[in-house]
Amino acid sequence: MDRVYLRHKLYGIMAEIPCTRYHNACGVKHRQVVFSALNKVEWFFSVVIVAIIFLNNSAITFANKIWFALILAILIIQTAWLLPALNYRAKAIIGGKNLPRSNLHWYFVIAEFLKLVALILFGFTLLKLIIQLK
Repeated sequence: MDRVYLRHKLYGIMAEIPCTRYHNACGVKHRQVVFSALNKVEWFFSVVIVAIIFLNNSAITFANKIWFALILAILIIQTAWLLPALNYRAKAIIGGKNLPRSNLHWYFVIAEFLKLVALILFGFTLLKLIIQLK
């Protein structure tokens, strides 16, 4: 069978993922690499925002802290439970196992949607704060 490689260029590092053409495991491995990288980026920006909140604690409103706490809670759930469970399933699929359907993907999609809403509301409350400070 032909071998193809999915290439990811992230931060100047090329990661080649060998996979067999037209095989479901190829797409699963591709998604596994992408979601792992995105999770690390989300954690980086979360640490930056936590530092900003601690440095400007008196200027940050309670609403800002609540929205960001919700975002962090969702990120912790995704990192500690959903992504490891999805990675376990991905490794099993890559290994050739046929697994029964799971709702984990739907939970991940719902968590992403809730995180998006919380990020938008967090942004609006920050914008409102910036406008009030001017």
